[in-house]
Amino acid sequence: MAHTIKAVDIFSVGKWNGTTITEKDLDDIVDAFESTKEHAKPMLKLGHNDDQKMLADDGLPAAGWVSRVYRQGAKLKADFTDIPQKIYTLLEKKAYRKVSIELFSGVTFNGKKYPKLLSAVALLGADIPAVKNLDDILSLYTSFSKFGESDTI
Repeated sequence: MAHTIKAVDIFSVGKWNGTTITEKDLDDIVDAFESTKEHAKPMLKLGHNDDQKMLADDGLPAAGWVSRVYRQGAKLKADFTDIPQKIYTLLEKKAYRKVSIELFSGVTFNGKKYPKLLSAVALLGADIPAVKNLDDILSLYTSFSKFGESDTI
């Protein structure tokens, strides 16, 4: 069974790691996602480490997928889909409460150049995110059972 989590804060307007992010930057990320999502869908991963040992042990290619990206005011939000049960259980137990995005800058894809392209969203446990004003992953839900879920075939 795979699971879905909707409307997670993933990025925000502000100055992060010395870079100023504007609403236009967020809109650029949304536009790039919409234009490339069929060919370059961002994945969920555990932390920023490229060696995803827990996922590799189970033979899972990702901790889930980003299925939708949109701006709401000064924040960038996303829906996550196809989250495996093992990862969903860790989220339920609040082992991963925060997120951090990974971006490509100045990428050309199918002949079009994108200033910022979302490549992944890292689920963070003990790591502290650079963007400090994002709500926890579960903040919109009064109970974990309100997350959507879907069967996989």
